[in-house]
Amino acid sequence: MFRKEVLPRIYSWFSRFVIYMLLKRRFLLKSHKDSRNLKISEFIKELEDYFSEKKHSNNSNNKAVENLKVKSKSFRSLVSSFNAYDLNKTDKDDEFYLQVAHKWVEGYEKKFHKTSYLMLFLFILFAGIVVFFNQHMSTSLVNLIYLVLIFIFPIIGFASAILGKGWRMLCLCITHFILFFIGVAMYLLVYL
Repeated sequence: MFRKEVLPRIYSWFSRFVIYMLLKRRFLLKSHKDSRNLKISEFIKELEDYFSEKKHSNNSNNKAVENLKVKSKSFRSLVSSFNAYDLNKTDKDDEFYLQVAHKWVEGYEKKFHKTSYLMLFLFILFAGIVVFFNQHMSTSLVNLIYLVLIFIFPIIGFASAILGKGWRMLCLCITHFILFFIGVAMYLLVYL
């Protein structure tokens, strides 16, 4: 079960993340960009070969596609990326596979933005709990909340925000950077 269901999900998630990180890099030399695009195209071609191999190994093509779609959301996204472009194209070049890779990771930064927003919400929630219920909690619980509040929420939020794209990335990075210092200031105000 682990090998058939969990490992493909981890592999597809990790593959999509790596391709997203490779395609996100904007400032590359032309030679590095060509090399990167070639490697991404080769990887997507290998995945296409894997899918076509699975299709031909079963008796029914529809059954094979359904079995592949069940594996993970990431693989379903890849299959829809292949379907978005002409699969009957006989001369599939590197540009075709690069377009499929771009389509596959399109909108992937939204996951990182959601994680960053969650950390922002949790920071505000725990800060409110500490401010309003400080007198009713034990010292060890308050110290634990401050540890989480000061270090974990802003750092995870900052790390996930920096993986995103666009103006939201910048705003969330600045917000989490400021929240880190607000958490430190709250800790110093309570204990000094």
